[in-house]
Amino acid sequence: MTCASCVRRVERALTKVPGVSSATVNLATERATVTFDPATVLEVELEATVRTAVEKAGYKVGARQISASAPAVAMNGQSDDMLAEAVDPVDERERERDREIADLKHKSLVSLAIGIVMMVLMYVPLPISMVNLAPFLLIAATVVQFWAGRVFYRATWAAARHGGTNMNTLVAVGTSVAYGYSAFVTLWPAVAADWGFAFHLYYESAVIIIALILMGRWLEASAKRRTGAAIKALMGLQAKTARVIRNGIEQDIPVEAVAVNDLVRVRPGEKVPVDGVITEGHSALDESMLTGESLPVDKTVNDPVIGATLNRT
Repeated sequence: MTCASCVRRVERALTKVPGVSSATVNLATERATVTFDPATVLEVELEATVRTAVEKAGYKVGARQISASAPAVAMNGQSDDMLAEAVDPVDERERERDREIADLKHKSLVSLAIGIVMMVLMYVPLPISMVNLAPFLLIAATVVQFWAGRVFYRATWAAARHGGTNMNTLVAVGTSVAYGYSAFVTLWPAVAADWGFAFHLYYESAVIIIALILMGRWLEASAKRRTGAAIKALMGLQAKTARVIRNGIEQDIPVEAVAVNDLVRVRPGEKVPVDGVITEGHSALDESMLTGESLPVDKTVNDPVIGATLNRT
């Protein structure tokens, strides 16, 4: 997915699935969260139906990840030019993102370099005529148009097959017109003159547009990569287990199994496993991971506490 129209397209496709009450798509994480009624549709059937709906909208579905709440299914939405299945979903997705970032960087920098050279050649007075220079510009522009710009054509075709358009359509059409006109007057100047077409070249416009959009996507993907790494590092601070008291028995359970109204005991030196409210005792909590404040904060009965903070006393 590359823009807000992709998000709306996937959300509309998901909400039309029978049994789905709501669907939200996150563009940054490329993940869709689908809420459904288990009484009306089975989860296995819904998964197959949702996958079909997303593919009909022009996208593919990655490995499924079930959220902690039963009536919600979280799925990774990926555009047509991305891999859908992997043995290890998390690691494979990271590797795929790294390859995408490296590819965007390479193509954007090469395209930008070619575009800058073209602008210099076309706007700086040179002893060679533009008619003789045009074939060389055509070769360079062709490389950028159909190598670096291939991603726009693939995404445009994927959307067109399902009767839609998106930002890629605008880029593909705009650059193709500039490139096509320039190629026509370069290859058939006599025919172009007979038809009244001026010998104007727009190779640098198409190349620069492709270069700048790819560079924007490269910077965006890099920022998303760093943000995801920071969020993962923050999530890594959370305790993996919680010591709960149920029916008078103290037991250690995974954090994901903690339920509302559970009593959780946090001993000195341990991390608070989940958000909650103190019902008994008092302590000083280190909340520097949230606030940056190095001094512990005193907490007592009825005070709220935040998961991953450290119980100091």
